[in-house]
Amino acid sequence: MSTAIQSKPRETKTRSALSALRNEGYIPSVVYGYKTESTPIAVKERDLMSTLRETGRNGVIKLDVNGEQLNVVLSDYQEDALKGEIRHADFLAINMTEELEVDVTVNLVGESLGQRKAASYNSRTMK
Repeated sequence: MSTAIQSKPRETKTRSALSALRNEGYIPSVVYGYKTESTPIAVKERDLMSTLRETGRNGVIKLDVNGEQLNVVLSDYQEDALKGEIRHADFLAINMTEELEVDVTVNLVGESLGQRKAASYNSRTMK
């Protein structure tokens, strides 16, 4: 159902402090939402990436914030356009007893039955 990620609190500081945090392998993040104040945190990039591979973009993640386990989803993230690295992440704390509406990307693969029949019909009528 969910995977746990450890986080550490962070202070909102200068750009150089955030760069140093990224160089240590952390992603500056923020968690907000259900019964949670907006809290700046940092999560290990390796942990986040492995969790996203396992649960997917809309999966429920257990996030440890100051010793408290929160159920969160990755609400938004900012990515470096050239390197493809995540620069910042927003986590939305959710209530597990309520429905949550999310956007899902659908990638169609292959050719539909209607397209195949139309292609075969067109090839027969062209002769």
